[in-house]
Amino acid sequence: MTRYSRKGTRLGKINTREVKPIKRTAQSKKQKTTIVIQEALFKRNKMEGFKRIRKIDDLMDDSFWGYQAAMADGDGCFERSRKPCYKLGLTDLGPVKQLADLYGSSISKRMFFSEDLSDTFITRLHGERALHFMLKVCPFLIEKRGLVIEMINEKIPNYHPPKIPMTLNTWDVHLGYVAGAMDSEGTLNCYPITFHSSGCLGPYMKTFMRITNTNIRFLKKIQKFLTTLPFKWTTKDIPIRARPSKQKKDNGEFCKTAYDIEFNRKSQTIMAALLQPFLQIKRKRNNIDKFLLLRDVDNMISKGKKYPNIKVLKTKLGTNQVG
Repeated sequence: MTRYSRKGTRLGKINTREVKPIKRTAQSKKQKTTIVIQEALFKRNKMEGFKRIRKIDDLMDDSFWGYQAAMADGDGCFERSRKPCYKLGLTDLGPVKQLADLYGSSISKRMFFSEDLSDTFITRLHGERALHFMLKVCPFLIEKRGLVIEMINEKIPNYHPPKIPMTLNTWDVHLGYVAGAMDSEGTLNCYPITFHSSGCLGPYMKTFMRITNTNIRFLKKIQKFLTTLPFKWTTKDIPIRARPSKQKKDNGEFCKTAYDIEFNRKSQTIMAALLQPFLQIKRKRNNIDKFLLLRDVDNMISKGKKYPNIKVLKTKLGTNQVG
């Protein structure tokens, strides 16, 4: 049975056949196996694939491409070969399946024998599909913008990506980019604590929301967008902090310094509500749902209202909620 998304795109069928379980050990870090869980829709009919590409522009708006650009900057990989190629690999199936269903590409599952490594879902776009994807996301890219321009110029000489200004008319596009950054590089943590910083007893909640990347330009774009209209925040509300790495490479050098853009308590609730409709990773959407619910409970407590079993409710919903 053929399934369709809300916007009419045909969805691939996930292969649910039983896979022989692999024996995981701590020593077999480099051993892995890969299976295909969704076949390409147009593997035998390239003309249907070209027709599909022409329809994509009508199906998706610019906020979707902003999301995909941030995902490509974070976890995507552009490969230069005879034909352009884009690969997206994540431990969460949601964003990978969304992109694969849109372009009709296949999905493979890479399973590692090591206990320390999680299984990864991978989809690849080749040729015309990869070129179409690069043309769509190139105006929003930061970290991999130069590489993508070079790859496009091999097919389309003298290509220059259009500039996307940060105005009220393009507000949703840049918000999609922030949502993609949160899905690929973001963390949301909320858990209850017994004592408040003021010393009063009560089941208060400790929360933090941040996006981490080794490229500070990636985070500065997000900070610039969130400190312009319609937002009224400043760089003090959304600071960028350096976090030097203590781990060393095989040659003795330290790993790259990581940078965090952190949202203070003042901006966390608004950002969570704004990003929720854009997120594609289910566990992060669930974390935001619980985060907003716990924040409502926190507001009840701060206003001095007495509700039964609030501490029990917060303990059940707020413990170890890490995104």
